[in-house]
Amino acid sequence: MKKSIIYIFCFYSLLLAELSHSTYEEMKKNSPEVLKLIVNDVQLKTLNRYKLEVKIKATVIKVIRTETRVQSNCQIFIKYEIPKLVKKGYIGPVSLKALKKKNKYIAYLIYSIENKVYIPSAKGLSFKVIDD
Repeated sequence: MKKSIIYIFCFYSLLLAELSHSTYEEMKKNSPEVLKLIVNDVQLKTLNRYKLEVKIKATVIKVIRTETRVQSNCQIFIKYEIPKLVKKGYIGPVSLKALKKKNKYIAYLIYSIENKVYIPSAKGLSFKVIDD
């Protein structure tokens, strides 16, 4: 019994562990959609006391890589969830944050056919602010 509890604790710890930098870089490298975009609108919706849903409307400025054949000047929709609060000292994968309206980003995405929206493909490092 004691051994089982230790195994469960170790498995749970692995789920919450921080990912290595190379893991995030691999996710970016394998991302089917890499787009330079500008955020037009950001909507936040409370899902429960721990999570917010983020809906982004953005315009593609430049296509770096695409499987969906999205083109420059197209509007896209991105949807994902974020934690309401990240406790100080949190150890785990990098959390996504809400994007800011009018900011430009390099976005690493994948298209969800089921939901007809783009979703982040490199966890908390799916968006990189750019000064362009």
